[in-house]
Formats: sequence, structure tokens, C-alpha cells
Amino acid sequence: MREVDGILDFLEEYDLLRPPESVDDDVRIGRVGPDEQIAEVDWAYLTSGDFVADDLQMASDGGLTADVLGGLGIARSNAELDRRQSEAIPPPWDSCAWYAPMHYYGPRWGIYIREDCLEKLMIEISWFAWDSPRTHKTVLDLRLAAFFVLFLHEHFHHKLEGFGIRLALADRAAPDHYLRYDRAVYRATVGTDDNIEEALANADAYQRLGDQPYHRLLPSAIRRALRRWMKWRFMHVDPPGYRMARHYLTPGKLADGAARLQTQVLEARVAPTSNPAHWQAGPNMLRSVFPITSDIYLVIPPGSTASFRLSARPYTVSVRQARKWLKDNGFAELPGRGKGDHERYERSDGLQVGLDGGARELSRNIERTIAKALGVSQRELRLAVSEGRPL
Repeated sequence: MREVDGILDFLEEYDLLRPPESVDDDVRIGRVGPDEQIAEVDWAYLTSGDFVADDLQMASDGGLTADVLGGLGIARSNAELDRRQSEAIPPPWDSCAWYAPMHYYGPRWGIYIREDCLEKLMIEISWFAWDSPRTHKTVLDLRLAAFFVLFLHEHFHHKLEGFGIRLALADRAAPDHYLRYDRAVYRATVGTDDNIEEALANADAYQRLGDQPYHRLLPSAIRRALRRWMKWRFMHVDPPGYRMARHYLTPGKLADGAARLQTQVLEARVAPTSNPAHWQAGPNMLRSVFPITSDIYLVIPPGSTASFRLSARPYTVSVRQARKWLKDNGFAELPGRGKGDHERYERSDGLQVGLDGGARELSRNIERTIAKALGVSQRELRLAVSEGRPL
């Protein structure tokens, strides 16, 4: 996406890119195991009308269907819900999905959702689906609901980073608002009820279930079940910070909380002093800097398969593929010109690029350097290399 390339160039020029090692990235970011696969979700297909018809057969897996339909609607009985409360999964908002911010992860930014969480989550949501029919279609709808609720929570974190980028664009003399907020407010309050970013991410997801495409794709009974489940978690299960979403579940309360959060980012203070009501003059600042229809990834454990159709675009390409592609497209290796395992390649017009010959996968940072030198987006380069064709 050209928008991403432009934002990364801006962040780099103003020294706003920080390696994740510079902070405790476990605070925000989940871990991907060495044998786990990362694959991009085909968002266009996921949000199309063809999704249900084509994937209904996938939902008819016998074991999963029995687990989901077996607990369908049990939360209508308070006694049964109390008994099941000890079976609730750990907070899914940080263990099952995460947003990797551009400020820290550069070209590896994106929304990541763990495949192995979706089944556990849809079973738990099914407890609140007492007005849904006991059909395979309901199982499929619950799986989609589990995915969307995680996506919407993480998308709020992207919107907040977008707000930080807008502040940086407007205030280039002191553009590091987001980084200072992250250190002084988010990380200082994580795990406490003073962390309103996580509360608002939950509340925003709750509200946006009525927006498109979620309103169109999720039956009204499933949306009701999802909101019942979210309220239950906010009231009885979720940890400090996340549970405070219960105070922001109306549009007005959510707007007030968002204004306070924007003021925290502006001042990098837990208790800001400027008037949050002033943000009413700029009501659209807390939103994505571009529509997210890509860079949404499933993290798939070994031996598992994806619940949703995946994009044909690879997450990475190998250094071996990149080396072959360079040679096939007019680059010759310059022996002895790279340090250590690094390799240098030159085209007849003098353009030089480098590879880390000691790595298995082409890193996103090196990929970005090569793409910039060639005047294309990283996505265009990655696809050309994976398909073995010229740009």
C-alpha cells in the first residue's frame, strides 16, 4: 500500500521509528512461535456475500459443531453461567490478538489474530446465543463473530496510532507525541484501571458491531449474543483496564472517553490539564490514516489450518528467492563487498541493493530498502519475488 510507504518514510525522516527491542514489547505484542505460520487474511473475500455460501461446509466439522451447539444459550441460566465462569478463557484482548504499531514494527506493522483462540472464543460466545438456531450456519456465524470482535479491538489501537501520526504531521517541531504517550501513559498504567486505551478499545468494538460490514455479515441474533458476552466479560471476567469498558458503552460516554484519551496522547500525561472538550472541533482525528483491508494476519500453530480464506500474498519471501530474483532481473553479485554474511548486488545502471545472506527469510526492513530503491511498494516487490516474475 502506497499510504503505508509514505507514512513509514515520514516516521523514518523524523526519527520516529523505534525497534521493538527498545521497549518491553510483551506489554503490547504477542509472541509468534518459531514453527507458527503467519498468513494474511483475504479481507475482500471475508467481507463478501460469497463467504457464507462457500464456507458453510467448513463449519460442519463434527467435534466443533457439537461443542458450540452443546453450550448454545446456557448463559440464560444464571446458575449455569456461574458454574461456567471458571471455564472462561484468559482475557482474549491481549492473548489472542495484538496490534503491532508502525512506530515500533515499521513494515511489520499490522493486526495479528491467533487461529487457536477462535474456536475457544466462539464456544464462549455461544453461551449467550440463546436466540440463535442450532444449525451449522450458527457455528459459522459465531466463528466470524469471534474474528470480528478481536479485529475491532485491535483496530482501535491502529486508530489511536493514526491520531498520533496526525499530531506528528501537524507538529513537526515535536512530533513524538505517540511515543511519549506510549511510555508515560500506556505502559505506566497497563494492568490498572487507569489504562483507558484498552477500555475504549473494548467499548469501541462493542459500538461498531452496528456498523458495516459487521451489521450486514452478522445476523442480529449473533450481534446480540456478542454484546451480551462482552458485557458479561466487562462486568465479571476481564482484568483491570479492559473491564472499564462498561463505563463507555453509549456513544456519548465513548466520545467523552476518546476525547480524554486524545488529550493524554497530546500531553503524554495520565492526568492531562487541557480541556478534552476542545476535540469536538476536530471530530474525525481519532480514526485510521487509511482503510485497513490488508495486513490482517492469522497466526497458525503447527498442524492447524486457517479458519478463513487466506490472501495469495505471502507474508515473507526467502533470501534464496530474493537472491534468484535479483540475478534474474539484471543484478550481479559484487564479491567481497558485503560485511559478514551480507551480500551486495548491482544492476548495469549502477543501482546497488543488499541482502543478509545469513538469514533464511528476507526481513521486512531489507525488503523495504530494496523496494524503495526500485521505486515500488513492498507488497509489489514481495509478490513479484514470490511469483518469480519481473516488476
